[in-house]
Amino acid sequence: MAPSHPFHGPYHDREYGFPARADDVLFERLVLEINQAGLSWLTVLKKRALAQAEEVFKQAGRKVDFLIGTMIEIPRAALTADEVALEAEFFSFGTNDLTQMGFGFSRDDIGSFLPHYLDKKILPADPFQTIDQEGIGELVKMAITKGRSVKPHLKVGICGEQGGDPESVKFCFKVGLSYVSCSPFRVPLARLAAAQAAISAASEKKAPVKKAPAKKAPAAKAKPQAKAKPAAKAAKKAAKKPAAHKRPVLKAAKGKGKK
Repeated sequence: MAPSHPFHGPYHDREYGFPARADDVLFERLVLEINQAGLSWLTVLKKRALAQAEEVFKQAGRKVDFLIGTMIEIPRAALTADEVALEAEFFSFGTNDLTQMGFGFSRDDIGSFLPHYLDKKILPADPFQTIDQEGIGELVKMAITKGRSVKPHLKVGICGEQGGDPESVKFCFKVGLSYVSCSPFRVPLARLAAAQAAISAASEKKAPVKKAPAKKAPAAKAKPQAKAKPAAKAAKKAAKKPAAHKRPVLKAAKGKGKK
């Protein structure tokens, strides 16, 4: 007899002879709400999670603060991160699965060919140990940009072995991740790498920016004087000559005759 899937509704359970469970009835109601109101599946899943949390709080007699987020483990999730961020309150990049699906590798048989890839320099490093910044890293950057275009303060981090790799931690700091998660024995190394990345970034901000020397403006050249026209030359020449003195005209005075 096939087991009941967590997302199966009472109709599916009846097929296998199982009675309808309370959470399945709730799920069917949410599905009906989707169809009637045109909601997205992300909205439905979030509502289901909130309803289950309220049920747990009711049973425990107390409440705790919590966030509802999602793992980004497949390329399509990174490509549609702006839609996911409408409902998610945080992203956690599952870098192991994201690397596996991004490269099309299987971790079950990667040991049979990855050593040859590394030996022949086809890959510079094991992408399951340090983030492939040119490929998988671009998916991470894209998801952060898209997610924070919807929610500017969206919390983002990674969960995987790369979280303890110094180069990966520096990359995570550079692209704006909020945290990294890794196995316990790699935590001290991850904290050291995070501190080094923060100090390096602060030093770059304080470093004075060298200004390029200002270019001197070219000296203005005097314009050559325009040549004087012939008429103007004649007038200038005439002005230089001394004025001619006119001789006085003697007039005969009328004298009185002798008597």
